[in-house]
Amino acid sequence: MKTGRKGIILLVSYTVAALLALGVYAAVQTNRLTAYRRTAEHGYEQAFGEVVLSARQLDTALKKASYAKGQEISMELCGEIYSSCLSAEANMASLPFSSYELEKTASFIGVCGDYAASLMKSHALTGFGDTERGNMATLSDMSSELASELATLRDKINDGSILMDAPENLVSKSDTKKLLSVRMKAYEKTAAELPQLSYEGRYSESEAPESEYTLGEEDARRAASDFCGGGKLKTLFRSEDGSYGFSTGDATVIVGGSGKVRSFSSERRVVGDMSDAELMSIAEDILRNAGYENMQAVSSHRADSVLTVRFVPMTDDGTLLGTGSVSVSVAGDNGELYAFNAENLLSHGEASALSPDITADEAKKAVPSSLSVSDSRLLLYPTDGGERLCYDLACTDGSGTKLHILVDASSGRQLDIVI
Repeated sequence: MKTGRKGIILLVSYTVAALLALGVYAAVQTNRLTAYRRTAEHGYEQAFGEVVLSARQLDTALKKASYAKGQEISMELCGEIYSSCLSAEANMASLPFSSYELEKTASFIGVCGDYAASLMKSHALTGFGDTERGNMATLSDMSSELASELATLRDKINDGSILMDAPENLVSKSDTKKLLSVRMKAYEKTAAELPQLSYEGRYSESEAPESEYTLGEEDARRAASDFCGGGKLKTLFRSEDGSYGFSTGDATVIVGGSGKVRSFSSERRVVGDMSDAELMSIAEDILRNAGYENMQAVSSHRADSVLTVRFVPMTDDGTLLGTGSVSVSVAGDNGELYAFNAENLLSHGEASALSPDITADEAKKAVPSSLSVSDSRLLLYPTDGGERLCYDLACTDGSGTKLHILVDASSGRQLDIVI
């Protein structure tokens, strides 16, 4: 009986000790979590303050740009606009809510930065014209409204009438109307729509390509069978753009709405040692038999036993249309097609009235004296949101390194350097 009582006393003692230890541990961890939360909140508030500052700087730069005339001041303001947008984007990414939730705000900042970066290339020698100043004025009206709203929200965060988002606030049912993200979303509903800007950039206005809804399944199957050299085909899908996907053995082939094969891929293992020259000739034949005429091989690379050749369209006068390409991969064991991709060809522009304003000899003046030019050809080169006609000058430096200098065929200035 005494032993039982002693056991109970020990059990109670150990339980109380465990509870005390658990309580102390919980108290310590609570204090740590509270400190972490306060640190995070301080970081969020600091990041939002930087967003407000960047928006104010962007607004000032856009206002100045709407009156700018001349090369130096225009480029200086483009740099200020671009750097303000980068800062705003970086600090918005640090906030406890996703940028995609604030689509208009993120889009506006992205377009402003992209537009400024584009003008630094296209107007480096001339500065802003009336069109650019007008666009800057329109963007400035929007930035003024945004900067004012962000400053108001920051003040309300400081006085406690608005809460900065935090993990516990995201699941709380109370005071959701006081969250910063909710107030920002409410502002976006009344914010002005972005203007349509036509420029060479990622977010410029562009016409949507015409869809291809002209091919029936049997015609697509016939085109795929001809390309694959016969064999049983299984229909995999029909996409919204009118293309069909088929499988045959260990390969997949996609036929576009125009009736041409857009891609082919094989999964078989390849081990072989056919020469690059043999595989190059086979790739040219495959491309021609697939109905792709007037194509020029511009590059090739070999990965183990597979040679991949990149072709671009070529006009009758020899101008290369680098805005679209077709890649052909040939297996080095039996010379059969391994992969084919013409998806990028769908985006290339029409080569109408392509004529340079300068000669090849004049373009070579843009090449540093340390380089020697071995070849030149005209190339329609893709830019962000556009395309430029340029001279592709094949060069070699003193150590034998090969590179290409692309010179604008209108201005005679370097457009890009390909190494």
